[in-house]
Amino acid sequence: LSQIAYAGGFIANKVLTTDEINQVIAYYNLDRPGQIIKPQLYYNVKKQSITNENHAEFNDQLIDFVGDHNIQLNNIGWEGESGINSYPVVFGANKTWTYIRKSNGSAYDIEYSPNKIIVHKHEASTATIYSFVYQTATGIDVSKEIPSFKINVTGLEEGQYIRYLYISESNARTEMSIKTNGEHTLPKSYAYQVPEIPPTDNLWIGFQVITVNNPNSNITIEVLPTIEHALSLDGINDFGKVT
Repeated sequence: LSQIAYAGGFIANKVLTTDEINQVIAYYNLDRPGQIIKPQLYYNVKKQSITNENHAEFNDQLIDFVGDHNIQLNNIGWEGESGINSYPVVFGANKTWTYIRKSNGSAYDIEYSPNKIIVHKHEASTATIYSFVYQTATGIDVSKEIPSFKINVTGLEEGQYIRYLYISESNARTEMSIKTNGEHTLPKSYAYQVPEIPPTDNLWIGFQVITVNNPNSNITIEVLPTIEHALSLDGINDFGKVT
């Protein structure tokens, strides 16, 4: 293998220091001025510009930029942690949260994609995207953990804000209020444990966007990926094949 290592690649299980990289170069005799080390295969998600939205234009393939050995992708969800980039949560009905507020032309005007919400108008008294963790009539609706994740907020104007409600480590529904544009880290939401004396009101978690009923709002909540410019597989039947 050492005789053809110059045509392959290296994968490390950590970030290598400069000294460690130089050790690899020296061990495999890679530092040869005047010679071009050509890869046999080369895939580059960023260069290809493939996304979770336009993947069909590439026939669900990663392009080999040095030959014709394209990778055919199978069973990719093209959202969340199965697709391009890796997103810890997914917007939409019956995804990370159960319900979404639908546009109706009067009280609500909202656009959705798996990793972005754009709110133009929203009644202040209701949730935008949410799950019940407890309902007084039926008990628990959803009891699951939601990881911490980062969002980027744009379009907030004076008087407008975003409420993020979650279950804290102490098993209490807790609120984080976002009143400024920019990046924000949202805390982990824990699985709700019904106490000995159950709540007297329904408990929901998720987002509520307060637009002050301004029909010209463009408040955007975008989930930021934990991994960029990469193909992510969630371990549930995802695979790629190249011949």
